[in-house]
Amino acid sequence: MGPSNRGIYAVILQSVNIFIALGQFGLIDVMLSQTKGQNLKFEILAGNSLFFILLSTIFIALGLLISYFLFSNIIYNNVTIRLLFFGFLFAPFNLIITFFNRIIQLSGKIILYNKVTFLLQIFWLINISIWLIFWKNSLEAVLFGLATSQFILAIYCIYLVKKNIASDRWHIDKKLFSQSLKDGSKMSIGIFSAILGQQIGIFIINYYMKPEQVGWYAIALGLSTMIFLLSRSIRTVLQSWIGSVNKTESEIAEQTIITSRYFLICSILVCLMVILFGKIIISIIYGSAYLPAYSPLVILLFFVILRGIDQIISSYLTYIKHFLTLSIASTIGMISTLIMSIYFAQTIGINGVAIATVTGQFFAVSIVGFIFFKNTNFAIYDLVPKKNDFYYFGNQIINIIKKR
Repeated sequence: MGPSNRGIYAVILQSVNIFIALGQFGLIDVMLSQTKGQNLKFEILAGNSLFFILLSTIFIALGLLISYFLFSNIIYNNVTIRLLFFGFLFAPFNLIITFFNRIIQLSGKIILYNKVTFLLQIFWLINISIWLIFWKNSLEAVLFGLATSQFILAIYCIYLVKKNIASDRWHIDKKLFSQSLKDGSKMSIGIFSAILGQQIGIFIINYYMKPEQVGWYAIALGLSTMIFLLSRSIRTVLQSWIGSVNKTESEIAEQTIITSRYFLICSILVCLMVILFGKIIISIIYGSAYLPAYSPLVILLFFVILRGIDQIISSYLTYIKHFLTLSIASTIGMISTLIMSIYFAQTIGINGVAIATVTGQFFAVSIVGFIFFKNTNFAIYDLVPKKNDFYYFGNQIINIIKKR
C-alpha cells in the first residue's frame, strides 16, 4: 500500500482499536487484581469472559456505526462504510484472543502465552499475503486478512484454555461478573484515554493534513511502538509472577522497580539503534516514499520509554486496586495530548503531533509515578539503573555467547 492507503488503513484500524479498548471495560486489568489472595477458578473466568465478549461486540458495532454517521467528515475522511465494516470484523476475535491469552498468562503458562503472541504475527502475515493475491482492492484484502488471522487464533486460544487450564465445565459467576464490572468501571475511562492519547494524533493529522501525512505518522507510530514488545514482555513476566504465587505488596513493589530499571536499559539501547539506523530500516521495509516518517519516529521514541515505565508501574497499582488513579492519570494525559495536537498540527505539522503525544504521556506517567512512590518505600532515583543491573545484562549476554 502507498502512503495514502496506509493512512486510511491507520484511521480504520485505530478507530476499531479505540472502541475495543473502551469495550473491554477495564476487565483485562481487573483480572490481575482478582488473583490477589484468592484461588481463582479459571472455568468461571472463561465463562464470564465469553459472555462479556458477546456484549462488548454489540457495543463496538453500535459505537462504530454511530461514530461513522456523526463524524464521517471529521474522523472518517476518505473512509467508506464498507471499509469500516471490514475493519470491524476483527473486533470480536481480537477480544477472544485478548481475554483468553490473559487467562493463559495469569495461569503462569508463559510459554503458551508467548506462543500465541508469536503465532498472531505469523498468521497475520500469511493471511494478508494470501488475500492480496486474490483480492483486487489491496486495502480490503489487508483488512480481511487481519480478520481471518484473528479468527483462526481466537479458536486456538479457546482450545488452549479448555485443554490446559479450564478443563471443567465453564459457567458464569454473576457475583464475580458484577464485581468485575464495578472495578472495571473505575478503569475503563483510563484505558480508553490511554489508547486514545496514543492514537489521537492520527485522527488530528487526518483532519488537518493529507492522507500521505497520516501514512507517514502511522509508520512512525507503528515502528516506535514495536519497542512496546519489550515493555509488554517484561510486564507479562512481572504480572505472571504476581498472579502465580502469593507475594507481599513490598515484594511486588521491589520487583516492579527492578523490572522498570531493566526495561530502561533495554529500551534506551534499542532506541539508540533506531536513531542510528531508522532511515535505513524505513527505506528497506516501506520504501523511500516513507522517509518523512523518520523525524516523528525519533520523537516518539521518548513516548515509548515513558509509556513502558507507565505500564510496568501500573501493574503494581492495579494489583493494589488503585483503579481510579490510573484513570485520572490517563485522562489528563489524553486531554493534554488532544489540546496540544490540535495546536501543533497547524503550526509544526506531524512533528508537532509527535511532541504533543510525548508531553501528554509525560504528564500521565508523572501522576502514576507519584502515587507509586507515595504508597511504597521507594523514590524516583530508585528507577535509575544500578551497576548490578548492567552486570546482570552483561552476564546474560556472556552466557548466551557461551551456549552458542
